[in-house]
Amino acid sequence: MSEQPQDESKDPAAAFTLKDLYDHHYHEVRPHASPHTHSDYETTLRHWKKYTANPKMGVLASQEKKDRRRFRIILQRFHGDLQTFGGMRETTANKYLRCVMALLNIAGPNGKGNPNGLDILPWVPALPRGTTPDPAPRQIEGVSLEAIYHACVMADWPTLRGVEPVDWWRALLVFLTLVGYRRSDWWNSLCWSDLSLDEGWVEKVERKTGKRERKPLFDCVVWHLRQFQTHRKYVFQSPKSKKRLYPQWNAIQREAGIPEPLYLFKDLRSTCGDNFYQIEPSLGQAALSHSSVAVTMRHYANPKRQRYEALKAAEDKLEIPPAFLKFAVVSDDAG
Repeated sequence: MSEQPQDESKDPAAAFTLKDLYDHHYHEVRPHASPHTHSDYETTLRHWKKYTANPKMGVLASQEKKDRRRFRIILQRFHGDLQTFGGMRETTANKYLRCVMALLNIAGPNGKGNPNGLDILPWVPALPRGTTPDPAPRQIEGVSLEAIYHACVMADWPTLRGVEPVDWWRALLVFLTLVGYRRSDWWNSLCWSDLSLDEGWVEKVERKTGKRERKPLFDCVVWHLRQFQTHRKYVFQSPKSKKRLYPQWNAIQREAGIPEPLYLFKDLRSTCGDNFYQIEPSLGQAALSHSSVAVTMRHYANPKRQRYEALKAAEDKLEIPPAFLKFAVVSDDAG
């Protein structure tokens, strides 16, 4: 476990704990943060207190190299303890570490790279070495989506009167691929009253952002939804237990011949964002209700595919030395 450093600072402002920084200054800098974002920071602070003994920020005001090095070690241990003692995946530990770094930056010096800094602390440590970037977004190719769609015929859950499981799953697959909702916005959450199947749109307050967004429903989405439209409150209603949702989703994928690791529901959202992103980056941003296209590009889209296709298409425009093209002459002669 991480140890608390000696707080030798005599600056009252630097006597704050990380929670003090959040309680007194976060809203000042991020007044429009969503409830979901606040929940992430509150969870981070609980973990921080548990694994670091909640050190005060005075060490960051110190000019002593040993104090600054000590705080970097605290950050590194925090990241490691989340995985070792908290049983978290590295990507989850990365998320909480980023929240810590965001709070430190708010308290740090104001400048070009930190325009929201409040100058409470004279410096802020860099992200500790040893943390790895989150994995690249996974998109599902069209062939795999086709296979999963046809494999939905084997589904035997959810068991709802008047609803065939195959129709439920196919509608969900089509809906998530083309609308891209988070699980919190569709599972026992999306109401039939949020939809207008006649006019072709869905509109609801998204839980993570707290914003009301309207999105189009393409004809194929509307058709699949009509196949099991009922008088129940929720569209994708099922017994609220992950014990059946994920095993059924995984069984459908295995029936479709999808190799391990199987896809997550988030990968359908990523596929939606990437498909729109490849047409126009701002469309990917709009499809996933992101505040910035950079968020879409980092976590959901695959700009590498766009760059690869652009480079590949440039072959005919390049001036390639004739000697390099000898293979083409040999192939023609052989033909």
